[in-house]
Amino acid sequence: MLIYDSACPDNFRAMVRNAIGPIRTNPHLIRLPVDVRQGLSHVLDGDATYPCSIPSRSVMIGYDGKQYSGLGPSAYTAGACIWICRRTFDEGQARVNAVLLHELIHVLCGAELDSEVFENMMFHGAGATLPDPNDIRTFALKNWTGRWVRILKRGNDVVVRDPMGGDYQIPADWVAALTAQGALQGIPTV
Repeated sequence: MLIYDSACPDNFRAMVRNAIGPIRTNPHLIRLPVDVRQGLSHVLDGDATYPCSIPSRSVMIGYDGKQYSGLGPSAYTAGACIWICRRTFDEGQARVNAVLLHELIHVLCGAELDSEVFENMMFHGAGATLPDPNDIRTFALKNWTGRWVRILKRGNDVVVRDPMGGDYQIPADWVAALTAQGALQGIPTV
């Protein structure tokens, strides 16, 4: 269940509520690991049966009204609290959808790689953004491994491997971003 900080304006609360449907009904949701899907259901529907480290059935949504410049955050998470920044709301509903999913993955104890991959898997071209240079450095420092996913090279392709052993090819713009950062040579090969 999502609860809202009193500082979160009503119009922004409505945008967060409107993001729940596109997350629940996204056709790519089935590609996420089962425990991620169960965790999302637990948080979005208040399902008390999910055995997770989330301290309660509730996730608090806060509003950060600061205007960040450049590569400032879209949102950030601390435990079961998600703070969504004003610029995310200013970017529109599609961006709120992608950011909410991204931060919910963190609430479920996912790493930055997991959040970026799942955000782009579900909302590529519809609100998701490419990993920035700081993200790519973080991925490399973590050996291209998150809690649920791992990035690998297979021939000339860059793929995401999920815990069930399925491989999903990374979109061309991700590969271009990784190439521009000089990161492709550091990715393990299958």
